[in-house]
Amino acid sequence: MNTSLPAQRLHSLWRNAWENYDIRQCLEPVIGHGVSVVDNWLDDRIREETVLLIIALQVDPDKPEGTGEAAVALLLGNRLTQHILTPQAVLQRVEESFTETLAENIAQALDWVPAQPADSRVVSRSG
Repeated sequence: MNTSLPAQRLHSLWRNAWENYDIRQCLEPVIGHGVSVVDNWLDDRIREETVLLIIALQVDPDKPEGTGEAAVALLLGNRLTQHILTPQAVLQRVEESFTETLAENIAQALDWVPAQPADSRVVSRSG
């Protein structure tokens, strides 16, 4: 978040928005920022029927010159436990492993995101 709004005001706005849309699911805020939050959630909650809603927002920023107000959201689910929503994309993350062979690392990657040979045209590489 990039905002000059007081935390209590921001919390009140979220609560009101949640109520206005009649969303009844429990909220459990996750403390942290960056990719490590997503990585930890994927590691620690792999067997839970939860989803992770990531929201980034800039509202009434401290230094407004040359900026605008914006909000974006990303909803992550777990393909092992969530079967209601149809995935629009699958997230593949690299695990650093010095003890496993390349074949074991590839097998783990394919377990996280099952792929068919025809899917290889949409695979990206990083190194």
